[in-house]
Amino acid sequence: MKVTAQAQRSGGWWAIEVPEVPGVFTQAKRLEQVPAVVADAVATMLDDLAAEDLEIDVVPVLDDEISSAVADAMRLAGEAQVAQVAASAAMRLAAHLLRENVSLSVRDVAAVLRVSHQRVSQLVDSFDSSVPTTDVEVAATVGGAWEVKVVGAGAVGGLFASQAAAMAAGRDLVALAGNPETVVRGSDSKAGRRRSDGAAARG
Repeated sequence: MKVTAQAQRSGGWWAIEVPEVPGVFTQAKRLEQVPAVVADAVATMLDDLAAEDLEIDVVPVLDDEISSAVADAMRLAGEAQVAQVAASAAMRLAAHLLRENVSLSVRDVAAVLRVSHQRVSQLVDSFDSSVPTTDVEVAATVGGAWEVKVVGAGAVGGLFASQAAAMAAGRDLVALAGNPETVVRGSDSKAGRRRSDGAAARG
C-alpha cells in the first residue's frame, strides 16, 4: 500500500498527516524519520496491514515562496549535474578517439583537451565502447524527487521535481550525445527503477 506523508513544520517538529488513512496524525523530529513513524502509525490504525508492506511518499508542506525557491534550486542543480555527466562522457569518448583513431600521445591528447596527462590516462582507461552513454533511466526517490541516471556514464544526472522534468533531462542527454537510438524509461517508485533494455526508440 502506498500512502502520502504530508509533513508540515510545527515548532521544532514535523507534524504529519496521511490523507489516505483518516485519523492518522503523528510527528517526527527529522524528515528522515518520517517513513518509520508513519508506517508504525498506519499499521496501528489498520490492523490487517504490516508496517513493512507500506510505501511512504514523504511530501514536505512549504509555503509558495519557499516551494518555488526549492523547485528552482533542484532544477538548476539537476541541469548542472546532467551537463556534467554529459561532459564527462564526451571527454572519455574524445580521449579514446584521439588515442585510438588519431594515434596521439597521451601528452598530446592532454594538450588538445586541456587536461593533465594523468587525467587523459584515467579517461582512456574508463572508456567502455560496449556500453552506450545514452542508456538513461529515471526513477523516483524518497521525498518525491526524480532522479536521472546515465548508465553508460556510471553517474547520477541530477534530481528533479517531477517525472516529466527528469524524462526531459534524459532526452536532452541523448541529444547531447548525438545518438537518438536509445530508450529513456521511467518508473513511479524507487523500487521500480528499470534500466533501458537497449532496444531502439526515438525521443
